[in-house]
Amino acid sequence: MGDNEPYSGHLPGDALDRHGVVPGRLHVLIEIRNDLIASPEAQAAWGKRLAPMLDAALKNAEV
Repeated sequence: MGDNEPYSGHLPGDALDRHGVVPGRLHVLIEIRNDLIASPEAQAAWGKRLAPMLDAALKNAEV
């Protein structure tokens, strides 16, 4: 598989697997390039971008 091609992100035994998949908890994997979150301002901007989407996903989740 080449760079930037879609993949499942599932790696058996990793933190997401151990703490999300195996116990059946809601979870998400988000990857952001390091250069896009290099400053506190950029980190805050990404937080503002992602928060509404994560809130909406949680509200729509079947818990």
